[in-house]
Parts: sequence; C-alpha cells; structure tokens
Amino acid sequence: MEYIYTPLKKEEIEKYGDDSWKFLIKQILICISPWTLFFVAGLCFGTPTVMIPQLRAEANSTNAVSEEMVSWLSSAYGYSALPWDVMLPVLSEIYGRKIPFMISSVVAVIGFVIWYFSTNVVSILIAEITVGVLVSVNFTQSMLIISEYSSPKYRGVFLTIKSATFYWGFFVANIIGTFSHWRNIVIVALVCLSYSFSSFLWPNSPYWLASRGRFEECTAAHRMLKGTSDEAEKELKEIIMSQKIYLRNCTARSNRRDCTRIMSSIRLFSDKPVYKPILLSLILLSMFVLSGKLVCHVYAVQILKKITGNNSNAYRGMLILDGVSIIGMYIGCYFSKILRRRVMLFTATSCSASFLLILSLYLYLIKLNYIVDSSILCIVLLTIFYISVSCGPMILSTSIFAELIPLRCKALAVIIVVFAHNILSSTVLKLSPFLFKTAGMHGAFIFYGVSVFICLIILYIFLPETKDKTLMEIEDYFNK
Repeated sequence: MEYIYTPLKKEEIEKYGDDSWKFLIKQILICISPWTLFFVAGLCFGTPTVMIPQLRAEANSTNAVSEEMVSWLSSAYGYSALPWDVMLPVLSEIYGRKIPFMISSVVAVIGFVIWYFSTNVVSILIAEITVGVLVSVNFTQSMLIISEYSSPKYRGVFLTIKSATFYWGFFVANIIGTFSHWRNIVIVALVCLSYSFSSFLWPNSPYWLASRGRFEECTAAHRMLKGTSDEAEKELKEIIMSQKIYLRNCTARSNRRDCTRIMSSIRLFSDKPVYKPILLSLILLSMFVLSGKLVCHVYAVQILKKITGNNSNAYRGMLILDGVSIIGMYIGCYFSKILRRRVMLFTATSCSASFLLILSLYLYLIKLNYIVDSSILCIVLLTIFYISVSCGPMILSTSIFAELIPLRCKALAVIIVVFAHNILSSTVLKLSPFLFKTAGMHGAFIFYGVSVFICLIILYIFLPETKDKTLMEIEDYFNK
C-alpha cells in the first residue's frame, strides 16, 4: 500500500512535544560526532608540521626525514582517501549514514594505534595512509550527516562550525608538538575518536529512509529529530513527495524490478539539475584548496622561517596565526547566521585573494631590493589574509557543497566531487615545496590569488543562494 503523508493530529503532536530546544540538543549531540572527526583530521594534518622537526632532532640529522618524505608525510592523507571516496558513498547508499561512519571510526583508531607505536618514518607513513579514511569520511559522510540531521535554520551554523573544529585540530596539534612530544597528539586523537561511537544510538537519516521508500520510518525519524513545527512538517512533506516521484520514475525507466539507484544516478548525469550543482561543488572545493590556506597551515614553519629568518619566531608565528584562524572562523560562524551565503562568500574570499596578491607584490619588491624587508609587516599581511580566508572559503566552500549535492544521485555525485577534491588537495600539498623553491613565495602566492579569483567569477555567475532553504528547495532551484 502506498504511503500517504498526513498532517499530525493534536494528540500526535503532544507525543513528540513542541519544545524546540530539545530537538536542537538532539541535533547538536549528533553533530558533535562529525565535528569530532573534523577535529581529529585537523590533528592529522597539523602533526607533520611539528613531528618532522622532532624526528630530525632525535636523529640529530636532517637526513632522518628527506625533503621528498616531508612532502609525502604532508600529502599522504588525500591520496590514501581515494579508495574510501568510492567505498563510503556506496555503503552509505546501501546501508545508510551510520554504518560507513562507524567503519571509518574503527579504521581510524587502528591507524592511530599504529602511529603511536611507529618506530621509523616508513611506519609513520603507513599509519597516515590508514587514517586517511578521515579525509574521506568527513567529505563523503560527516558533512552530509550534518546537513541531513539538522534543521535548515541551524544547518548553516552547524556546517560552518565543522571547519572551525578542523583548524582547532591544527592549533592543538601545533601547541602539543611545540611544548611536548608529538606522540601526545595521537593520544588526544584516540580519546576524541571514542565519542564517534555514539553513532550507534542515532536514528537513520530521514533523507536516506525516504530514498529507500521507507516513508513511515522516515516520518518517525524526521519528527524525532526536528519536531513537528510547521517548518519541519513542510520539509518532511517535500522529502516524501520528491522521493516518491523519483522512485516512481526509477521503476518506469527500468526493465527490471530491482532497479538500482546507482544505475539511475548514472542516467541522471545528462540532466542539468544534476550536473550543474556537481560542477559548482567542484569549483567550490577547488577554491577551498587553491585559497592557499591549507598549504600555509601544513607548511607554516617553513613559510614563516623564510619570512622571519628565525626558527623560534616561526613557531611563535605559527601558533599566533593558528589562533587568528580560529577566531576568524568563529566570526564567520556568527556572520553566517545573519548574512546571505553569497554576500559572505564573495566578500571574504575577494578580500583574502586581494591580500594574497598584495603579499606577493610585497615579497617580490623585497626580492628586487626596492623596499626593506619587514617581518612584522609580512605577519600583519598574513594575519589579515588568515582572518578573511577563514571567514570565507574555509567555512563556506565545504558547507555550501554539502547543501548543493543533488539528493537524487547523492552517492555518485559525492564520489566524483570528493575524489577530484582529494586528488587536487594532495597534489597541491605534494607540489607546494617545489613551487616555493622554483617560483619563490611571491610566485606561489600570486598563483593562489589568481586561481581564487577565477573560481569566484564562475561562482558569481552560477551559484544560487542557499541560506535557510531546505535541501529540497535548493534542488528545485536547479530544476528551473
């Protein structure tokens, strides 16, 4: 018998309750798990910055970790995430969001245990390859969990918070590695990962349940998570109606009774409502990588050594800029609640790219001996860049990506976008030392600045506003 959505009666509303703060707490408790994985991923990316100098100091030789190995230790996560970029979305499509999330947490724990007991650089690299699953799960599962389990009015803030927690991981890793042994970072990561196992208690995603035709369970899960307000019921009705139409079309198109969603997704790639948000997502995440922020964090000590010419100043500058990044992201989280996505993204990103170009010009003039080198001015310019890029592409690129992914072929779309993103981010991290060496700091900065402006122009033309819209409303925009 076909499921028909019916509005709640008064006694049914009382069953779920109408205290909005209770549903907010439920959503926060669920979102803490993906936030935690973002934090742990930040610990991973931040560890090589402080671990490599310690390994060289313990061996009393820079040859203990070669320059080639340095680039691999800084970029291995993205490359090792590529197989997971395919497996996790497929598992998510078949079994829901919880099981892939749990599998990733278990694999990450195994990787960190290997890391803690590592005795040489090769075993450390193996451990990093194992925990690379975190990079994949954060883009293929964590952001989707936040977007699907949270109400539209909270979703924007929740998605921006996840970026701040990622850079908290960088900050904590750098503090621990600066003042104690790097293995303590691994202990912190293992303690934090323990919370991710609370996902056993989650209900299934209402969006996933609807995509499987389990509309009664979808209704119960949605009302348990988001309540029975008019806005929540409107979103629930949109989910059910949209998925019923989609499943009906799948059956009509297929000659077999067991029409799979993956095959249906492949057919949909010729439709504008599908390929357009995927292309926009690719550009958003490319801008995230090419903004230069991730590179500046991973190679912070090397960059600041070249700018300040002093080892201790480089470490102090690194911690200061990490703190500035986190402050900038929380400023961004606040403004994301009151400003439209497009206004905030284009304003902050344009500002960050402009200061990259200014910094590039300044460093180039120093190289030509036209002006006197001032490490203080360099740090000031970097600080302004860190704040503006933290308010813009760092928190909004991935957040808008999670909102844009089309619901009708989410698994395949995520595979394409995240796979391409991880290849790009790892390649940029791997080649950045070569870029610094051949083009200089000024050449690297101008490359990042120009790349961001190119992405911005494309997004300005095609990117829709997503603030406070349900995922179904965003998808409907591309159907016009």
